[in-house]
Parts: sequence; C-alpha cells; structure tokens
Amino acid sequence: MGVDISRFKIIVFVYSAILASLAGSLYAHYLNFINPSTFDLFFSIKLLIMIALGGMHNIWGAIIGAGLITFMSYEWLHYFKELEVIVYGAILLIITIFFPNGLVGVPGIIKDFFRR
Repeated sequence: MGVDISRFKIIVFVYSAILASLAGSLYAHYLNFINPSTFDLFFSIKLLIMIALGGMHNIWGAIIGAGLITFMSYEWLHYFKELEVIVYGAILLIITIFFPNGLVGVPGIIKDFFRR
C-alpha cells in the first residue's frame, strides 16, 4: 500500500519515549526526590486495571476506569489491606471475562442483548 509501517512504529516509539521522559522529569521536579519503590509492580497492575475497567479503546474509558479505581482504593479497598491484591485480581478477572470492552462497552452489550 505504500505506507512504511516500520517508520511509523519508530516515530510512535520515540514520541512515547519523549512523553514518558517529560512526565518523569516533571514528576521528579514536583517531588524533589525519586524512589524506585514508588513505581513498583503493584502500581503497574493498578494502572492496567484502570485501563481494563474503563475500556481500552476509548479515552473516556481510561478516565472512567482511573476515577473508579482511585475512588475505590481510597473509599472501599482500604478495608482489605492484606487482600488488596486479590481484590484487584478479582476485579480484573471479572472485567476481562464479562466486559471485554470495559465499562464503556456496557451500553453495546445491553443493546445486543435486547436485539435478540
């Protein structure tokens, strides 16, 4: 088709690296200190759950997922101190099995259900 896919992949990779370095330097400037334990495995899992909960294919899904997980972790999930990883795993499992498009895809599931 004439589109150089490898060139565009490199451009997107470099662009994402620039944005990540800019975000990291702004975060370091804001905190005046960087600690590797700030970005541990659990933080990465939390980010993954935020995206999967809202929906990966829509910007509003990511915003909704981030808002819900942030609200749930401060309001409800602090009761499960030691079981917090298991609760997050259960949330990810339920979302992956029953809502593969996240919560943003629920209206489509309801519409398909009533179409039958």
